[in-house]
Amino acid sequence: MYLCSAMIEKPQGSYISYFSNLVKLHGGVNLAQGIPGFQPPKELTTILAQIAKNDVHQYAPGLGNFSLLSQIFNRYSQNYNVSNEGFLVVQGATEALSLVYTYLNKMLNGSFEVLSFEPAYESYSQLPKIFGQPFFSYPLNSENTFNADEFKGFIANRNVKVVFISSPGNPFGKVWSKQEVDTLLALAKEMDFYIVFDAVYSELYFQNKPHLPLDEGNERLFYVNSFSKMLCITGWRVGYLYAAKQHVDGLRSIHDYIGLCAPSVLQEGERGRSLSGGARRPADRCPYHHFHRKPGPPSDDPHHVQDRRRAHPGGVPCFRQEPCMPGPLHLR
Repeated sequence: MYLCSAMIEKPQGSYISYFSNLVKLHGGVNLAQGIPGFQPPKELTTILAQIAKNDVHQYAPGLGNFSLLSQIFNRYSQNYNVSNEGFLVVQGATEALSLVYTYLNKMLNGSFEVLSFEPAYESYSQLPKIFGQPFFSYPLNSENTFNADEFKGFIANRNVKVVFISSPGNPFGKVWSKQEVDTLLALAKEMDFYIVFDAVYSELYFQNKPHLPLDEGNERLFYVNSFSKMLCITGWRVGYLYAAKQHVDGLRSIHDYIGLCAPSVLQEGERGRSLSGGARRPADRCPYHHFHRKPGPPSDDPHHVQDRRRAHPGGVPCFRQEPCMPGPLHLR
């Protein structure tokens, strides 16, 4: 009865929050929110309990916990040409998206249009709505990609200055290839628009590791990530972004007033796990090996237990009752 009466009128605000709140109030299966089906690593929660007794309960540095920032930089600098000054720790990827958008809105004087590919995560469409800018949802073709010439023609006839991409995509799960991303970056330079690249699901993949287009000198790219899905700590709200050096001061100055700092204790917990030692997970294996590459019978892996949901050919993951996550956080 409650659900029927509640749905007489269209919910205001985020549908994700609306339906998630209903589940928390009345029980049920939450299909609205990207919540991993397992608990954080015990090592991480143990460290959190230990450091909670320490002097870590006041404001963290606005840029982020310095040691954690150093570890993030060290992780990425192994494979990418990045600058340590380009990283900023924020309150989850959601703040990172809104921070980048607020910065671009100021830089572009609010006169622009926004685009993302279908189906678009709701923040990509709602941020333009909040700021009063038009949003376009661009369809992928039958091969789940885009034609560069057609896309270029679409951009040329409009004032699109911001393009959101998520890879792996939320909610579709598309993993953008290096060729596709390079094409978009080339078009961004040619057509004068910026790309916000959302990589929060970059550790959840089946076979090939998703391509991350990090480049120190690319002023057209803003990179967003977080620890939420990686460590099943969606409630901790610790994420980070990376941008070219000409954008860093502007992003930091806005962050000082709309975010200030990510939670000090939780940053310290992630930093502590990173330094705690232990075995690395195999580099050739998905970080959550309970996400199977294809559907099949329950695994005989001794670390795993019976399936609760199996994957289907479209790529929906198989959630298990327990994760198999040995070793410390190596920010991979």
